[in-house]
Amino acid sequence: MRIYQKKDFKTEYQCVVALGCFDGVHLGHRAVIERAVRISEELGAHSAVFSFSSSPKNFFLPNSAPAITDFDERSELIRQLGADVFVCYPFDAETAIMSPADFFEDALISRLRAIHVVCGFNYTFGKGGEGNTDTLRKLCAEHGIGFTQLQPVEIDGITVSSSVIRSALEAGDIEKAERFLGHPYRITS
Repeated sequence: MRIYQKKDFKTEYQCVVALGCFDGVHLGHRAVIERAVRISEELGAHSAVFSFSSSPKNFFLPNSAPAITDFDERSELIRQLGADVFVCYPFDAETAIMSPADFFEDALISRLRAIHVVCGFNYTFGKGGEGNTDTLRKLCAEHGIGFTQLQPVEIDGITVSSSVIRSALEAGDIEKAERFLGHPYRITS
């Protein structure tokens, strides 16, 4: 798997791109990545996972969304799911003010040569999270790019999310956190 951690990357091939935070590579994240990998195989393209180096929430309010997995574990989990490319894009002041359209053009069109995009039901992007799945669907249609939006993954009627997992970890409920993660929780130093 090829890993990019700087803004100046550019793939030489067309990609099916999974979009998300992927901070815990939990069951909801896995569904998005697995679908992107499957579509890439069907289309004869590469599969790419696009995420930020840290949750955008942390840029505006430091430590408000601590990572569930560290970079190495996150990379390994994504590799195990079959991704060809993992982009861990730096989230900084420049990224924070990009419009949804500018982000789409730069990251997905210019850098990843996207031919299909996969995201979860609650994906947001661009300045202030102005872009949502409807925005993304529209931009994809305008550029002739396929679009797939997944529905929430639920366990016991609860939507799998990083917030739920963080809450379980804070409460010391490792068993619940691991059920929602779909893999063992590790503490690294």
